[in-house]
Order: sequence, then structure tokens, then C-alpha cells
Amino acid sequence: PHATSLREFSAWLRTQPQGRTLGGLLDAPGNPDDPNGLTGRANAFAHQSGDALINAALAAVQRVRAGNVDEHLFSQLTKVMNDARERNPGIAQSTTVVHWVSALRKFSVWLQHSNLTVASLVDDPGALNVRAEQYANEGGDGRVKGSLKPAVEVLLDWRAGIDPSLFRARPYAEDKDLLEQLAAEGDDSLNRNAPALRQFSAWLRKFNRPSIASRYLTGSMDDDLQEYREKLGADRLSKLATALSDLPRLAPGGEEVRGVGARPGRPSTLMPYADDARLIDGALEHELASLGPGWKERKPFRVIASSRRGFSEWLRRQGKASIASRVNGNQEQTQGLKDDFRAYKVAYGYSPNLRLNDLRKYQQVVEANAAWGMQPPQQSGQSPV
Repeated sequence: PHATSLREFSAWLRTQPQGRTLGGLLDAPGNPDDPNGLTGRANAFAHQSGDALINAALAAVQRVRAGNVDEHLFSQLTKVMNDARERNPGIAQSTTVVHWVSALRKFSVWLQHSNLTVASLVDDPGALNVRAEQYANEGGDGRVKGSLKPAVEVLLDWRAGIDPSLFRARPYAEDKDLLEQLAAEGDDSLNRNAPALRQFSAWLRKFNRPSIASRYLTGSMDDDLQEYREKLGADRLSKLATALSDLPRLAPGGEEVRGVGARPGRPSTLMPYADDARLIDGALEHELASLGPGWKERKPFRVIASSRRGFSEWLRRQGKASIASRVNGNQEQTQGLKDDFRAYKVAYGYSPNLRLNDLRKYQQVVEANAAWGMQPPQQSGQSPV
């Protein structure tokens, strides 16, 4: 009956002055109150033809079209969960995964009445959670309601790249507050990598380690990062390492820290060697001198400077000599600096861009200018004489 109703409705549409097609109306159904939208045209057809089945037929088509998109999403999630369970059966029982996916399917059917799909909302966690709460209040049996909340949490964790072993694991409250505070400032890099920080915080909390917020300004996380890397794999550390290097650029409240000790009355976010701090800040000022005022153009240089400070702080904590004392040193000193940088990369599981060769050249310019009694260079490309 549905096929007959749809064929007759399609033929009827071709006779109408609006020039609409069934495919076009399904792709863009419009407002239900619009007489030229899908609902309006279907009601007009039903009134003229007496076909009372057309709305049911259209609803069935919409469910199939939307269901295909959501089913693909649910099948991906199911595969991820099954693969994770093979590695670690304690992650979730197979029946639990079945209940989660079943709840998501019923939620998907409910969403289709509003011309929405789970797939269309999954990258907007706020909107998805609002709709899930509405569904829990308005429809579905008690068992579905009970399974939907954890199902949505798992879906969003998976979409954010969270490791399955940490699905639904909550980060420290102070870390969550810190990330929300910094996210409000709109830093693209930090917001892009925030899920990696949330996952790391959840892991720290799960294993009773201190939070990120309690340590990102003054403490060391080297040992925890090394263990985290060993347990979850080095591939998960790239975004986390970037995010952790972004954090020190921002103090609580979102103000950018533009150099070690650059803001009176504010603590330095990193504590490199004093001679390295002077060299790094001087090189940064030198590099920024030829650039415009735009943040995007200047940001890569600030990120490199932050990474250099992080390496210097690590050297200081490890009892190694500073960058400044070795970057233009003898062969033994420069080789030692290279070896330490390799050890630093292993400790953090990623390779930051320090451009030490540029730092070496800048120091040479500074020393040459000092020999001639000149001020440090402020203009990019300035020669030492």
C-alpha cells in the first residue's frame, strides 16, 4: 500500500503548479505549517484523492532514509566496542552494548519525527544531550530511558577520540572547570585538543593521581605521561602533548602569557633556566618584529617559544645544562644537547618543533652584536654589524 500511495503522490505532484518533486520534498521537507512543504503537499493530496495512507507512507520513507545514516553510525560504535571488549572484556558486557545500541535506535526513531538524526547531532554534544533529555521525559519505556544516558555518553566519548577503556570515566572537577574556562576564550588549538586533556584527566582520576589543574603551572607530569603512554599507546599522546603545551600559554582567566615573567605580578607558567628564558624571549621578539599584529600569523612562533621553555624546564628538573650554555658549544656539548632532546621526546612521546638551529643562529647574532657594543637585534634579518 505504501508503494502505491507514493507513486500516486509523486504523479500528483507533477501536475501541481508548484513544480515540486517527491525527492525534492523528502530532501527539504520544510516547515510542517508550510502549505508548499512536504506535510502541506501530502495533506492537500490526501484531501483531493482520499488517500489516507500517504502520511504513513512518507513517515516510513523518512525513517528508512534517516535510519540508514544512524545505522551506519551505530554499526561503527558496535564494532569499536566489540574490538575493545576483545582486548579487555572488563570494559563492558556484550549485553550492555546491545542495550545501549537498542536505546540509540529507539531514540533515532523519535528524532525522525522532528526531521533529525543522531548522526546530525553527534558533533553538537549540547544539542544531542538536550534532545536525549526531551526523549527521556516524553517517550520510551523505562528500560530505554535508563540505557540512553550512558549510551549517549559512550557515543560522544567515542566521537571525541576517547580510548574505550575510559568511556564514561569522568575527569577531575577542577580539570573540567579549567577546560571550560579556557574554552570560553576561543583558543582553537586548545579547544581542538580538549578531548585529549579530558581523557588524560579521567585516567589520572581513575588511578588516583593528582589532577592536571593542580600541576600544569608548577608540577611535573613526566612519570604519569610515561605510564599513560605505555598503557594506551604512543599514538594517543600527540594531541595530549600539544594540549599540555598550550595550557601554559594561558593563565586562569584566559590571559595569554607572552613570555617568562612578562606580566608583573603574575607567576611564570614555566620555569626554564634564566639564561634560556632570556635567549628564548629575545629570539621570539626578534622573530615577531617583522610580522603583522594578527594572532594567527604570530601564533606558530609563540608555540615554538613555549615548547622551548618546556624543554628548558625539563633540562633544569633533570639536572642537565641549559640550552643557552650548549647550543653554540663544542662538539661534546652540542651532542649532549641533541641526546637530551631525544630523551625529552621519548619521555613525552612526541617531537615538538624547537628549531634549535634558529636559536643557535640568533645567539650568534646576539654575541656578535655584543662584541661590537650593539643592542640585541629587534628587526628580523638584521645583521650583526
